[in-house]
Amino acid sequence: MNLFLALKAAGILYVLWPIQIAATAVTVFIVAREIVDYFRWREKIVAPRRESTVEISLST
Repeated sequence: MNLFLALKAAGILYVLWPIQIAATAVTVFIVAREIVDYFRWREKIVAPRRESTVEISLST
């Protein structure tokens, strides 16, 4: 009976591991996209400030 339960559990795990790998890949992709979006947003806000400070320092 224990062997049957072990084989049944192994069968369930054998079926579910591709779903788990796919879910992990999707999660990693979403997190990476959010990180890239954050740095693009930060660059959009910080870059004009850098340019304005450079212009001010060059004009004075």
